[in-house]
Amino acid sequence: GDRLDTDIAGANAAGLPSLLVLCGVSTADDSVRAGVGLRPTYIARDLRSLSAGADTLRVGPHPAWHIDIDSAVVTVRSTGSDPVDEVSVVRAVASAVWNAGLDGEPRRAHRIRMAAAAGVPDGRHMVDVHTEPQMVSHDRRSSIARPAS
Repeated sequence: GDRLDTDIAGANAAGLPSLLVLCGVSTADDSVRAGVGLRPTYIARDLRSLSAGADTLRVGPHPAWHIDIDSAVVTVRSTGSDPVDEVSVVRAVASAVWNAGLDGEPRRAHRIRMAAAAGVPDGRHMVDVHTEPQMVSHDRRSSIARPAS
C-alpha cells in the first residue's frame, strides 16, 4: 500500500506482512519515523519492485550503509558496498531508528544527516532531511544517499 495509516496499519493489525510503496501518500521520511503499528515489513519505490526478491525489499540493515544514532542525530554513511537499489538506504535507516527504540519520541526532533551523495531523482522517495530545516545539518553532497563510485 501507499499509506502507513491505512494500508500498512491494516496489514499489521491482521498479522500480515506489508509492502509500502513510496509512489503515493506516505513518504520515506514517514516510514522511518513510523510508530510501531505503522511500520511496514518491506519498502519499495513503486509497484515495479514486486518482481524483486522479498529479502531485497525487507526493512533491515544493509551492507552499503553504516548508521549511527545518538540522542539527537541519525547519521548515515556509505560503506562503499553496492546499495542494490536507491531505497536500500531508507530500509536501513528505518531499521536502525526502529531498533534504537526512538518510536517517534520526539518524532520530528531527530535530525537525519546523510553523509553520502544522492541517488533518487525525486526527493519524496528518500528520507526528508528538510523536515525541520532549523535542525538539519547536512552538506551539499547529502540530500539523498548512494555510495560514491
